[in-house]
Amino acid sequence: MKKLFVALSAVFVAVCFLGCNKIPTTDISYDVSGQIFSSGGVLAGVKVFVNGKEVCLTADDGSFSLSDVKHGSSLSFEKEGYVFPTSVVTSAGRDLAVFGIKLFVPKVTVLGAKGGTTTLEEGTVPNSYRLTATPAEDYVFTKWLLDGEFFSSDPSFEITLTADAEFTACFEKIVFDVAIETEYPSAVSGAGEYRKGETARLTSSDTADAEFAGWFKDDELLSSEHELLLEITSDVTLNARFLKRLTFESFSLSGTVLTWSAPTAERIDIFINDNFALSTTENSVDLSDVLETSGTYVIKAVAFADGYGRAEKEISFVFKLPVSAPYNLGADFEGGVFLSFQRINSATDYKIFVDGRMILLSEHPELAEFSNDCVRFKIDDFLTVGKRTEIYVVAAGGEDRADSKPSDSIFVVLVGELNPPQVNLNGTVVSWTKLEGHSYFLTVNGVAIPLDGESTVDLAPYLAESGRYEVVLTVSAENYKSAATTVYITK
Repeated sequence: MKKLFVALSAVFVAVCFLGCNKIPTTDISYDVSGQIFSSGGVLAGVKVFVNGKEVCLTADDGSFSLSDVKHGSSLSFEKEGYVFPTSVVTSAGRDLAVFGIKLFVPKVTVLGAKGGTTTLEEGTVPNSYRLTATPAEDYVFTKWLLDGEFFSSDPSFEITLTADAEFTACFEKIVFDVAIETEYPSAVSGAGEYRKGETARLTSSDTADAEFAGWFKDDELLSSEHELLLEITSDVTLNARFLKRLTFESFSLSGTVLTWSAPTAERIDIFINDNFALSTTENSVDLSDVLETSGTYVIKAVAFADGYGRAEKEISFVFKLPVSAPYNLGADFEGGVFLSFQRINSATDYKIFVDGRMILLSEHPELAEFSNDCVRFKIDDFLTVGKRTEIYVVAAGGEDRADSKPSDSIFVVLVGELNPPQVNLNGTVVSWTKLEGHSYFLTVNGVAIPLDGESTVDLAPYLAESGRYEVVLTVSAENYKSAATTVYITK
């Protein structure tokens, strides 16, 4: 920074006279001599005036000599670019020292910042200036900077300069704008104008379609609370972000199977008594897979999806630990149709499901045979002849335990027996009544005769020689044993 020398007033002449005399009358004259100086040394060529009349120039050494100067006369001096004081002659025979101030016209630059205006005026003494800063509405003046550094906190001042100077007026805004950007403007409040240091109260509320996610400045999360208290020190724009709502369209519990419908959800987290249990993308979960002891449980399902808020559903239920599930050993057809499955010691009964129809074993003890580790149950009476039937078993838990999961399914078919077809023989023509869903196969002496769907066939072309021929018609159907009728033709 340049050094700036400030002169508060013009330099006055120091006139030194040795001794102190009584002021004589005005008709007394003196011889007066002196020398003129400046900050750079002596000044030559300075015009010397007595009572306004030029009388001489200073010599090369800045000296001058005057005679017959009347008491009380005014001495003045003039040289371009300098300012000199005026002296009054009151004595004689003394050297007069005169100091001249070199005139300096500084370059003054005033920079006005946003928030106000500035004025620059000439001051009351040479090389002096008055600067004034006026703030605009909603702003206050704070300080002046001189060449980038603090100079004054007064909005108006006068200064005498001896060098170029750059002044900057600084203003500070005292009323700021608070703006809120959001997709849901009706769900937020608090935007507007605030004075510096004032606390803005910004609020948000959830909507029917979305829930509040947080207050953000750029990408920085300031708060996820619905209310934000913010001390205002500048203009600020906040973003109130919301997440679209996820919803459960259905949520129910059947036995130990929890089922739901949440079409938008990408993931469901299951919590048991507030403890995380599992995540799934399915629409159901069997709680017996994760519960290890009987008791009362609170089950909470939380749905998530990118760009959406979470949704929650909760249900309470009493859980009984199920007995072990029996496994099927299969079926045998010796003496009937028997289903065999594992015997579960903790089971109180067995539920046998035949194509969805439940049969309690305890209601048909005469059909059951027990061994140490196996149960054998005759199921003929519960099957439909010729039908493929699904069968599985559930072990009943009683009052203290829940039923087991179903065993693996097996499929059995109770094969029926067909009646032999009725064959009509008229000479070499064989005919029969054709039944829907049945297939027919005709042979003559063991040779197959093509039928092409007919139910009447003339066998003459197949009887080449005289003799006795065996004609067999066989009928078959799915899940039935085939049956045959034999007739004879003599040619």
